[in-house]
Amino acid sequence: MIPDWEKNNVFVSALLEKWYKQEFQAISHHLFTHSNDVRLIEQTRDIWARDYMPIQVTENKYIQFRYEPRYLKGLKKYQTTPAEIKLLYEYNIKTSNINLDGGNVVCSSDKVILTERVYQENKSLSESQIHTELEILFEAEVFFVPDIESDMTGHVDGHLRFIDDNTIIVNQLKDEDQDWVKGFERMIKKSNLNVVEMPWYIDEKDKGKKSAIGSYLNYLQIKDLILFPIFQENLEIDQMCLSSIKKILPNLKVEPVNINKIGKEGGLMNCITWSQIK
Repeated sequence: MIPDWEKNNVFVSALLEKWYKQEFQAISHHLFTHSNDVRLIEQTRDIWARDYMPIQVTENKYIQFRYEPRYLKGLKKYQTTPAEIKLLYEYNIKTSNINLDGGNVVCSSDKVILTERVYQENKSLSESQIHTELEILFEAEVFFVPDIESDMTGHVDGHLRFIDDNTIIVNQLKDEDQDWVKGFERMIKKSNLNVVEMPWYIDEKDKGKKSAIGSYLNYLQIKDLILFPIFQENLEIDQMCLSSIKKILPNLKVEPVNINKIGKEGGLMNCITWSQIK
């Protein structure tokens, strides 16, 4: 697998520039300041590029999963069809009939973590079939944590991220759903990964809705640069989390960015970007 710290190209849906011009300009500015450009993906129907774009396994191998999430059932006009994206004609892509969003995949070089939402999205396959097939496709060990039923997407990228091949950073566990924590601890026991915790909070104004406000771990990493979401609602936690990520990853450049308008729609930096090495 190609982990975030090896990737050097950033793409976003062209709709991001159209619908969220101010946020797009802020993101582009931070990337340009650190010698990174942002490329546009045409033929998309929403801004959540991470979910419908293929997953890079090696420098020359990509996996395109079936993109039919249950949260878009009855909302076909918002469901991007990857086969229509002309940019992807340039890539060596293997297709899989497993129904899986890219936001439900985080990886190191040799490990992948997903939530169990993938089981629910593929009822025709057994859990062991899904597990085995994913390990073959990803050429890596695959581990699972529970999904939270009240979470519309059931994705993993708002809960935890790899920071190196042996370590993950996770939302502070005392504030997580305790059934989720039990499943997370089982995964850690199997994987032997090291764990670092990060403060976070739930957007009380939008509690029970789809808001991603408060999810600091939904950041974008490109090589040694992190675009880190801050929310300017709880300044103390913003500063605490900024200090934490800089202390945990002292050799990386960290740029805070506020994209709350997007966050209230259910996603943040990782969700709106597709990154790869080429």
